[in-house]
Amino acid sequence: MYDTLAGRQIHRPDGVVLYAEFLTIHLQVDIIEGIKGVSKQTMEYSEAYKWDPNDAASLLLMRSRRAIYKELEKAYFKIGISPEQAGVFDQIATRGKATISDITHRLLREPHTILGLINRMEANGLIFKEKDPDNHSMITISLTEKGYDVYWQMLEIRNNMVKPTSVLADDEREQLEKLLQKILDASLDRLGKYIGNKDAQ
Repeated sequence: MYDTLAGRQIHRPDGVVLYAEFLTIHLQVDIIEGIKGVSKQTMEYSEAYKWDPNDAASLLLMRSRRAIYKELEKAYFKIGISPEQAGVFDQIATRGKATISDITHRLLREPHTILGLINRMEANGLIFKEKDPDNHSMITISLTEKGYDVYWQMLEIRNNMVKPTSVLADDEREQLEKLLQKILDASLDRLGKYIGNKDAQ
């Protein structure tokens, strides 16, 4: 027999009241000599927990991000690039060239991860690396002719896609941007030097 306790209060023996929102508890009921009793509880999670509305909002953000990523992944697959590579294209196109640090800050990924991404793009003939003429210890990254061709195809795909925020009115979109920026700034402040200077995004 199974019972769903989602949305109910659970009173523990120590007096703590837990809220089982979004939590399903399965009760296995044994019938012994005609007496029905609960003999074991098997839970989807390790234990019931207090549901925090901040957790709900964070989960929604992560799921939205993942859904948007999957849409982009599917669209960009047609031209053989990933959403991460699209981010590299955007960063380079914004300034004509970019450094590993620029791309790291934009994508919020570790430098060694970005270096691997850059090396794969270089191997595919999309970008090229060269020493900065003003700072020989710095490597800059630019698009090749093939890279620009792929970049324009990427923009065409993006322009023809259904935008995730198209379901919002203009004022809703503006409010969402402000709220997301507030969340991002606070997260970057907590991460500190792990991410680096957020002004380089």
